[in-house]
Amino acid sequence: MRVSSEILVTSRIIQCWFGLADLEIQTASGGFEAGMTLEGVLEYEELRKCLYTRMRGFVSPAPPAELKNQFDVLLVPHRGAWKTTSPVSTASRKSFQFLDQTSMAKRTLTSCWKQFEKLSLDYLGGEKDCAAIAKKLETLTSRTNVDKIGGALETLFVQPHITQKIAVAFSVEFEDDEIPSWQTRYDDEASRVIVHPLSIFKFISDIRKIVVVEHDGDFIDLRYASFLYEIGKMSSVYLLFLLVLQRVAYLLEIAHLEKRGGLIEVAEGEAYHTLLWAFKELEGFAQRTRGDSVRAMFAISWYESDWITGR
Repeated sequence: MRVSSEILVTSRIIQCWFGLADLEIQTASGGFEAGMTLEGVLEYEELRKCLYTRMRGFVSPAPPAELKNQFDVLLVPHRGAWKTTSPVSTASRKSFQFLDQTSMAKRTLTSCWKQFEKLSLDYLGGEKDCAAIAKKLETLTSRTNVDKIGGALETLFVQPHITQKIAVAFSVEFEDDEIPSWQTRYDDEASRVIVHPLSIFKFISDIRKIVVVEHDGDFIDLRYASFLYEIGKMSSVYLLFLLVLQRVAYLLEIAHLEKRGGLIEVAEGEAYHTLLWAFKELEGFAQRTRGDSVRAMFAISWYESDWITGR
């Protein structure tokens, strides 16, 4: 019989942003490795105290409802494999690469994005009351901005590349009663990047319908369409990260070339070049923070050299 002797709390940089931590339960059976690890726990201090109380032989009152819910939905990925503390449906094991929060939990980027996804897909489906859904999207956007949820995107994807203070905010504004063609844009006066969730999900829906057919037409268009098809395999939250990084690429003018005489020329296919830069940055981010390969996770097959050498 193994007797628990120590419970350690550890938290990585991404977990800190979302208020999460891992509980490593070391046992008296010897060795330095944890006998069990509970990953991505929200109320980790309360849970740690509760476990210590049970370990010491006391019969304590039932844990708070939110803690019980936390156990029910403790679903986080570990290097491509899902770990759960309780039975969950297969339908739950998709899309998000972070903790699946309960309604009792505090508002986070993950929980907000899941709500944006549901409302946006309902709106785009056209089978429900679009006016009512638009109102709900406006309310959600307002609350998201009040809680400064965009701060996570700012810290993770803007600050590492731009020294100027640039905030990130959400918007569901319409242009001439239509969803705008842009997914992110830069507001120079307010010095902030605007993210449009509804437009992002429309973009995702569109690129997942792409059928790539090789032809003798425009090479630039074919390359861009082929790349969009590949990145469309990613989950919506990764595509959110990708599009924020693409806006950073536009701000950095990575596709601008300086010619003789100081003339600036924009490289042909700027949308592709900025998105390719964003994809490479996202790959590095996933590798550094989670040890994951974006290409492997989503079966993405894209190598720029193939399009340069013609192989």
